[in-house]
Amino acid sequence: MASGSKKRQIDFTQGAIVPAVIAFVIPLILSEAMQNLYHTVDSLVVGRLLGQGPLAAVTICSQISNMLIGFFTGMSIGSSVIVSRAFGDKLGGELPRTSRVVYNFSAILGVILSGAGFLLAPALLRMVNTPEEIYSGALSYLKVYMISLVFIILYNIASGILRAIGDSRSPFYVLVFTSILHIGMDFLFVGALGMGIMGVATATFIAQGISAVMTWMQLRKSIDDFGFRYAEIAQNRGLIGQFMSIGLPSGFQSSLISFSNMFVQRYINGFGTAVISGAGIELRVDKFMNYPGKSFGSAVTTIISQNDGAGTPDRAKKACNICVRMALGMSVVLCAIFVIFAEPIIGFFTEEPDVLAIGVRMLRILGPFYTVLVIREHYVGILRGHGDTRTPMILNVIGMIVFRQIFLAVGLHLYNDPVIIYWCYPTAWIVTAALSWGYYALKKDQFFVKRGERA
Repeated sequence: MASGSKKRQIDFTQGAIVPAVIAFVIPLILSEAMQNLYHTVDSLVVGRLLGQGPLAAVTICSQISNMLIGFFTGMSIGSSVIVSRAFGDKLGGELPRTSRVVYNFSAILGVILSGAGFLLAPALLRMVNTPEEIYSGALSYLKVYMISLVFIILYNIASGILRAIGDSRSPFYVLVFTSILHIGMDFLFVGALGMGIMGVATATFIAQGISAVMTWMQLRKSIDDFGFRYAEIAQNRGLIGQFMSIGLPSGFQSSLISFSNMFVQRYINGFGTAVISGAGIELRVDKFMNYPGKSFGSAVTTIISQNDGAGTPDRAKKACNICVRMALGMSVVLCAIFVIFAEPIIGFFTEEPDVLAIGVRMLRILGPFYTVLVIREHYVGILRGHGDTRTPMILNVIGMIVFRQIFLAVGLHLYNDPVIIYWCYPTAWIVTAALSWGYYALKKDQFFVKRGERA
């Protein structure tokens, strides 16, 4: 293992907690920022250079692609948990084998999922009621995006493995490079070469491919004896079973929520292109405001999994309490900034008055409630860190899918206005956070104890 790569690893089982948490979370937040930056630039370039129609097409495709990306992003939680345990159990020597099997198995599934997404692209666009005037552009964009899905999957799995061993910096460095490259290609392909919406899709394909290669190279530097050994997959069915039992519920949860978002998008599409574009801009901004919840929630999962492997649950509990306080403080500041400056933030993406007004109104409705997501992600992180991904899946299905769809169906029947769609987001967050906290309070004796002592 290269000494430089080893220095990037953070061991949460020993040493000062606060500096370790800060060192781990900052690259996570910056990684989220860079990843969302080039997605945001897509919207910026399309909105500014191509207009409202192509922007609506990209917005619809984003909702669809998120369903498939969400599945493997959720699956990467399974890789993080079992690799973190192998890292925490330093005497076991299972880290190289565990990492190889998880990555290679994910690569095979990634190819299958990418192919399926490409073939199903037309059906998916029809399912969300894509307007005819933007269907052709949306289909071209989505097909190219689906081909690049395998690279997105490989990057996410590799990043999950690296973060499991405490290295959150390497995925960030990769994202910095590929994001700058992606932004440059956006302006080159769309602005200079006039490739239209296909220019944005092509830039995404190239950037994602490079990110997959670079994270794979970092894994080879960070983990001894890492490489492609597909024969190991058949020889390690028990390990794959662990990975799937933890990862599948999280993958299905993310995928189902994204699937539910497609139906929310269907409601949005019914209000016309201006609402599609305005809501799409706000949902881009939405990702920035969720940084504290997602980043500290990921830290909580890694902290618990490492300490679970090391047999030090008291230390894990102390570190998690620190994480939630830091996340809440950051969230309050971030939400205040985005709500106060909603108009210039949304105005950065569009100059069309109707689109601007819609985006600002939605942002100011959702903005004050992002702190609720910190609570939800904290308790979900605790459950996942203990290897329980089924319960978060069930609770999120209840709150983010069932409740939200009922809210939309009843609300829009009583008052047919886009504001009902805006309010479906914070109400669902509140329900899901309350359910997650309630389950933790009910079963708290099963958490933060050694594995052999759990009920």
